[in-house]
Amino acid sequence: MKFRHSVTFILFLVSGLFAPKLSAQTINTDLLIIGGGASGTTAAIQASRMGVKTLIVEETEWLGGMLTSGGVSAIDGNHNMPSGIWGEFRQKLYDYYGGPKAVETGWVSNTLFEPSVGNKILKEMAQNDSLLILYKTVWKEVKKKDGLWKVTVITGGKKRVINAKLLIDATELGDVMAIAGVLYSIGMDSRNDTGEEFAPEKANNIIQDLTYVITLTDFGKGSEKTIPKPEGYNSAEFKCSCDIADPAGNGSPDNNCYKMLQYARLPGNKYMINWPKCGNDFYLNIIENTPIERTAALKEAKLHTLRFLYYLQTELGFKNLGIADGEYPTSDNLPMYPYYRESRRVKGLVNLTLNHVAKPYEQKEAFYRTGIAVGDYPIDHHHLKNATAPAIDFVKIKVPSYNIPLGSLIPAGISDLIVAEKSISVSNIVNGTTRLQPVVLSIGQAAGALAAVAIKNNIQPSEVNIREVQQALLDAHGYLMPFIDIKPDDKDFQPIQRIGATGILKGTGIPFKWANQTWFYPDRVISEYELLTEFKSYYPQLNTIPASGSPLTLQFLSEILSAINSNISFSSIAANWAKLNQNGVANPDLVLNRRQVAVLIDHYLKPFNSQIDFKGALKENRVVDSSYANGYYLKQRAALKNLPARKNQIVFLGNSITEQGQWQKLLPQKQVLNMGISGDVSFGILSRLDEVLAFKPSKIFLMMGINDLKRGIPAELITANYIKFITRIKSASPGTKVFIQSVLPLNISILPASYYKLSNEKVNALNEQLKALCKQYKLTYVNLHEVFADGNDELKKELSIDGLHLKPAAYVLWVDYLKKINAL
Repeated sequence: MKFRHSVTFILFLVSGLFAPKLSAQTINTDLLIIGGGASGTTAAIQASRMGVKTLIVEETEWLGGMLTSGGVSAIDGNHNMPSGIWGEFRQKLYDYYGGPKAVETGWVSNTLFEPSVGNKILKEMAQNDSLLILYKTVWKEVKKKDGLWKVTVITGGKKRVINAKLLIDATELGDVMAIAGVLYSIGMDSRNDTGEEFAPEKANNIIQDLTYVITLTDFGKGSEKTIPKPEGYNSAEFKCSCDIADPAGNGSPDNNCYKMLQYARLPGNKYMINWPKCGNDFYLNIIENTPIERTAALKEAKLHTLRFLYYLQTELGFKNLGIADGEYPTSDNLPMYPYYRESRRVKGLVNLTLNHVAKPYEQKEAFYRTGIAVGDYPIDHHHLKNATAPAIDFVKIKVPSYNIPLGSLIPAGISDLIVAEKSISVSNIVNGTTRLQPVVLSIGQAAGALAAVAIKNNIQPSEVNIREVQQALLDAHGYLMPFIDIKPDDKDFQPIQRIGATGILKGTGIPFKWANQTWFYPDRVISEYELLTEFKSYYPQLNTIPASGSPLTLQFLSEILSAINSNISFSSIAANWAKLNQNGVANPDLVLNRRQVAVLIDHYLKPFNSQIDFKGALKENRVVDSSYANGYYLKQRAALKNLPARKNQIVFLGNSITEQGQWQKLLPQKQVLNMGISGDVSFGILSRLDEVLAFKPSKIFLMMGINDLKRGIPAELITANYIKFITRIKSASPGTKVFIQSVLPLNISILPASYYKLSNEKVNALNEQLKALCKQYKLTYVNLHEVFADGNDELKKELSIDGLHLKPAAYVLWVDYLKKINAL
């Protein structure tokens, strides 16, 4: 559906008691995580282990979310990719129950466990001096003030305010990001928006069925545990529940009631009831409901599950199966909340679509290079309980295993916020696989690493070095690339993961049953041509080196490495061969396999250290040029300081486009200050903002960013400067109305060669971020694009001098437009 923006919804949850006494009315932390679910828990563990002071606010008394509090204690997917904290959690389950076979109790999963045990293990993993968890704590208000998030909570019956530098939304439905004012979507996307051929033609609000899971115990043969007949019971609703035929196959129904129950048999002689076919799936879309409305609606979902239990006990004869007593700390012994398969999906810096998942190496964006979490589950959607849902057989869409880009965790147009759980920026179709437990655990771990890197470097999440975040995950045994044939305990796991994330050596993706695959094939021989094909994108100097289809030898690789770095030679590699722990004898004719090539390239060239942007493109190896204090700038700045101050002055602030406007002549009845300086960038405008505010202007019309783009400054950094601009004005001159004017389109056909880095694509991308900022901060966005763009989305040639700057007539149109929208 269309992106929407919410600023009015405030969430109130059921409060309770928090055991430790907190004497202070205000709690200060570096990182605040709202939601101790699957992703919130792993985010906190990762960030705190990296030394960041971290606080979780959790409404229940458990950790783990859908794995524990939601009762979904059968892990779907990633059995062959024990990434990071997910792998650590699984190993602790093995240790608790007595090995891998002890948790392979049901046929739906290789890892099943009792929810209460999962909670206990996660709480043990979360114990460290940098992490505080407030259980039974509700949040009531989230706002940004003085550069900090200020979150009001009720804990232990008392109101507290938490101040945090950075916030992670790890709620089940993306409630925090909605309050923060980010753009998000709900429901199915249009294929016209995502380019996914399987998506419906028109967007809609339909989400997946949810399930109120129930955990049962086998009380033994002859036991009578039948519950009272639930209100509204109709046995016909469940008549096909014994069909265990694989939905990904093409066979006819296969009725086996006993095997259906073994679907998610847990250790401890218990059963997880989370069955889709004529089972306890239930359609509800309560994402944007109030808490009271949610509670009322979920009563019906819970009742539906009890009806299914009654059917199992009476129609199918399993009277010996009863609700597990004491599994959950609830009065009815049911989970604290349902299994939500979908939530809001944030509009992030990037959006992962089915095309990126299916063919990651063939897209214009190299999202795979920015990977921070991996998954192998099919595209699994639950829509059997909604007759209005489009008839799309999602599970038969063939994809390999995949990774998730870092930019999908970062909202566009807002600072100091990271999104986790199921609310990351993916398409509705892709959510059908990224929603699974081990993927969400890894998303959380990545969110924690991202937060820690941002906090330690005192920068925004959108400004981080992606490779630094990825390396932190590798150090925690996390996967960047979904290679199933190189495990974290392999001595070459890190170099192979790093080289895989550069794309120099690619994986081979294979759709396979319910556990899709991507293979690195470390023992496979590589050819000269295969290596050089992608290598040249990192090292253009190799373009002149011919390569054949012959197997790659150590001599040929040495020549390639030497062409990049003259200090590298065959003899230096041979001398270091033993230290690199490589098999065979280092001789010129040694044929290399992919493992050896990855290790040698990683060791000698370190291409992973080359920075990339959030789309996976290589950044230029230079520092951002933020200089502004040239001679003209200093002269004009000095002159502007001496302008007379008058009441109700209107300031036009910006660069040469602003400076060249005859604003006072165009607005003779108003007090107007032209504070544009030719060539100015966002850093320069920020530097002189205090001088602007000294006039206490009634209005500021700001336009900046085109000169930043000319210098190659990324839009995310320009947007960050806009945020600094806005927050400083709100603090220093709250009576000043701010109007953010869009950056003007370009006319490429007459643009001078010196502006070769500019494009309308870059301009439009920046404007989208500015528009989102205005919604977030409740400012007026002045869309000048519709005034100055022609039918080709370019600056009208008749209004421009050089494809960028404007003729006098254009300023007349500009002012007329400002009057038309009542800005003047």
